[in-house]
Amino acid sequence: MHSEAILPIYRVNLKSKDRYESIGTGVLITYRNQTFLVTAAHVIDELQGYNSFFMMAGKNDLPSF
Repeated sequence: MHSEAILPIYRVNLKSKDRYESIGTGVLITYRNQTFLVTAAHVIDELQGYNSFFMMAGKNDLPSF
């Protein structure tokens, strides 16, 4: 597995809306020309109700989900 495929996942910090906190990681998997972000259920649970994003190496934009 390439380290570029492992992505940190962040959410907005509740106490300081201009800060972010890391809540876990995910792995990018491509299957039949579609790319999926796979992570643990507890990470998805932590994202409920938050603005969240992940960062990709070499990219300046922050794709939201």
